[in-house]
Amino acid sequence: MKTYQLCTYHFRSAESASRIALKWPEYIEYLRDAGFETHGVFRSLARPNSIIALIGYEDELEQLALKSIAFTKFLAGLAEIDVEQIIRVDDLPLRPLGASPL
Repeated sequence: MKTYQLCTYHFRSAESASRIALKWPEYIEYLRDAGFETHGVFRSLARPNSIIALIGYEDELEQLALKSIAFTKFLAGLAEIDVEQIIRVDDLPLRPLGASPL
């Protein structure tokens, strides 16, 4: 069964989030190569220092946690920002209801 995950990346500043936002097309390719499908990437109107991504995968959650850690490091490297700019990543695994179009 497919699982979805809402990932919220919190940065120290809106500027750091903006730099990451410009790089998302590259990250979507990386995610695809790692077995994730990106369904959407969003900027929070209420929290300008955050980026939110909805991804889907057919993987075990333990493996996902390892990929998430690797992805966070990759994210920092591609954006040419210090890993310290990433405050935290909140992951919320989701299972769609039968009536969901996903």
